[in-house]
Amino acid sequence: MNKDNFKVSLDALSTLKKIKDIQGDFSELINEEIIDVKNGKIVATLIFEKYYLRSSNWAALIVTVDNIEEVTQLHIVSTASASNVLGLDWGSSKNFVNNIRKSLINYIIE
Repeated sequence: MNKDNFKVSLDALSTLKKIKDIQGDFSELINEEIIDVKNGKIVATLIFEKYYLRSSNWAALIVTVDNIEEVTQLHIVSTASASNVLGLDWGSSKNFVNNIRKSLINYIIE
C-alpha cells in the first residue's frame, strides 16, 4: 500500500477531469462519485484498477478530491497490489500513486 496527500491550484472539477484523462490511458475507472455539499463545495471519489504484470496482481487506486477548505485537496491510496507469498508488489502501488502526482506536478501547492 502507498498513499499521498497534496493540494493543487486547480478547481476540484478540473482536477477530477485531469485525473480521469491521465489515468484512463492505462487503468480502468471502476467508480466515480461526486457529493455536492452546497455552496460550490464537493467531495469526490474515483476508484481505478489496473493489472500489473510485474506483481501478477490487480491494484486498486482510490482518489478523493475535495474543496471543503477553499483549496482543492487530494488523498490518494493504492492497495491490493501484492498477492505473492512475500507480499511484494515490486513498486506497483507506488507507481500507481505517483502517476497522479506527476500528472498534476505543475499545479501542486506545497
